Amino acid sequence: MSARFALVKRADVMARDFLPPEKRPAAYGYPAKRARLHYRGLGRDERDLYDALSPDAPPEACRLIDSIEDGETDLSEVFSEIASANLYASAFDDAEDYELLFLATCDDDTEIPAGFRLLGYDVSYLPEDELFSAVSDLFFYPLWHGADPTGKAYAAEFALLNASCLFPDEKSAAAFRDKYASDFHEDGLFVTAVFAAED
Repeated sequence: MSARFALVKRADVMARDFLPPEKRPAAYGYPAKRARLHYRGLGRDERDLYDALSPDAPPEACRLIDSIEDGETDLSEVFSEIASANLYASAFDDAEDYELLFLATCDDDTEIPAGFRLLGYDVSYLPEDELFSAVSDLFFYPLWHGADPTGKAYAAEFALLNASCLFPDEKSAAAFRDKYASDFHEDGLFVTAVFAAED
């Protein structure tokens, strides 16, 4: 699936909750170093099916969770439509800690949902299962390769990031993808447009 909705931690919650793995350099924009930066890409903790359910969850949301757990409904179906994504979101406690995104790889021609605005461009694998972001991993939340300790090898790319800590255009994101893929021997990375609901 190259376009879908995703429910991820809000930028301020992710910055508050993130615990860096041991021995992973935290250079560049790591939130503890530069709290003014708020990364809003897809590399934030996605809502887990087994998070605590809300005692006030609507009955139809509880039925949806049961259907997923029983294997009758696949999460890819849930995140293909805004109505089902919002219903899924309503099933959980601490809903205010999460925001709904729409993600689409740049080679996908899916129509952008009404009421969503472009935040910028991330670099990821196909956003079909677990979400991964090279931008997040290198600059903000080092979970896979992490940053270089000096914070200099990608300083020019880091300087290009917009207010959402994403690339402002597809071309600069693609150049970053190519450099990251070469340096870390990663294949199958896509430039992914990230949209959030308008305030």
